[in-house]
Amino acid sequence: MIEKTEALVISSRKFGDSSKIINVFSIDYGKLSFLAKGARNQKNKFGASLEPLTHSQFTFYNKPNHELLLLSGSDIIKSYSSLSQHPDHFVIGMMIAESIYTTQDTRMPNRDIFNIFLNSLNKLYLKTTQPFGIFSYFMFRLSEILGFQFEIDQNEFSSRSEVTLNIIDGKIIDNYQIDQKNIFTFSEAEINYFYNVNYGKDAITIEINKKEISHIYDFWVKYFSFHLERKFSLKSAGLFI
Repeated sequence: MIEKTEALVISSRKFGDSSKIINVFSIDYGKLSFLAKGARNQKNKFGASLEPLTHSQFTFYNKPNHELLLLSGSDIIKSYSSLSQHPDHFVIGMMIAESIYTTQDTRMPNRDIFNIFLNSLNKLYLKTTQPFGIFSYFMFRLSEILGFQFEIDQNEFSSRSEVTLNIIDGKIIDNYQIDQKNIFTFSEAEINYFYNVNYGKDAITIEINKKEISHIYDFWVKYFSFHLERKFSLKSAGLFI
C-alpha cells in the first residue's frame, strides 16, 4: 500500500552502487527506514529531500512486516541545510537526531517527540541561542516524554558551590545518602545553567565553558543509560564535546 507521511531525516548512508538507506522520524509512524533507489545518481527524483535534518514529505510502499521500506518519492517541506555552515549548530542537530534514533523503537509514533525535534531544529536554524542549551532543553523534554523527568528546586541549591543529584529520581541529595554510582555532582555554574535551560530561560546569557559542557553531556549519558537500562551514548557528540 502506498502511504505518505511527514518526517524529519535522522541519517542516511550509501547502499549498493547508486542507492541510499534513509532513517527518519515520521509524524504518523515514528522511526522508519527507507530504501531510496538511485538516490546517488546525478539526476534523481529525490534531490536534497534526503539530507540529514531535512523536513520532508515521503511517499513509500508500506509493508507492515518489513523494516526497510521502498521510497517512491519525496518533497522538501523545509530545508535546514544552512546549519552546515555553522558546525556547532549542525552537530547539535545531529546529536538530537541520534538521541531520537537511539531511544525510539521502529513504528512507534510519538507526536510530542516529533514536535520537540522540529522545534529544536527551528531554534538551531535561527542561531539566536547557544546550541548546547538547545540540546539540553531537548533532553529535558525527551526525558519527560519517556517518563523519567525530574524537577530542580532553585531554593535547594542557591547557596551551594556544588550540587549532587540522585540520578534515580533527579532529587538533590547529600553525597553520603546514596550509592556513589547513582549520583552526579555539578558545580555552581553548571547547576545554574542546567536550571535555566530546564525552565526555558535564555541560556545564551550564562557563560559556560567546554569543560562544563562536556560534564553536563556526561550527566545525560549517565542519566539516560540508567533509565533506559542500556548504554546511551552519541557518536555525533565526539564532533562537539
